[in-house]
Amino acid sequence: MTEVLIALVTLVGVIGLANLLFLYGVTRRLQALDKRVTSLDPPTGPQPGHRVGEFETTALDGRSFGTASLAGTDTLVALLTVGCGACDKVVGELGSVVDDASLAVLIQAGPEEDSDELVSAVRRSAGPETRIAVVPYGPVAAAFDVTAFPTVVSVSDGVVRTAGYSLSEVREPARVG
Repeated sequence: MTEVLIALVTLVGVIGLANLLFLYGVTRRLQALDKRVTSLDPPTGPQPGHRVGEFETTALDGRSFGTASLAGTDTLVALLTVGCGACDKVVGELGSVVDDASLAVLIQAGPEEDSDELVSAVRRSAGPETRIAVVPYGPVAAAFDVTAFPTVVSVSDGVVRTAGYSLSEVREPARVG
């Protein structure tokens, strides 16, 4: 009977030791994966201090809008794209812009994409002085260093003050420290 008990205790000890070795290996693997994930570059986008690059477009009301329009003014720019579900939230927030900054909404759309519905929603939500332009993919997003949509950028004299994915992020930036 004691031999059986000794064999069982030894077996439990060996299984426990194997379990510890397995957990040690899993922990090391997870640490290595964590280092790889945290070493990836964070998503890029407009950063405070970034000077907006050169671009020129015509708003739907015929007014010109571009880099020169940002000089000497505070402008809130919402960059949206057709078919973007998250852009609907930003469109809904546009009516709350009632400060000293002017508002511009730049909608990116490809040649086959119908932007009429998004333009109508922006017109209903934003004030009459809002500059709305439908622009092709690429150049305007590059000028603002946009990598994801929606992106809202607060620009002062052509330089990004704050940026985020909603008006509330831009208007109430998180405090650090």
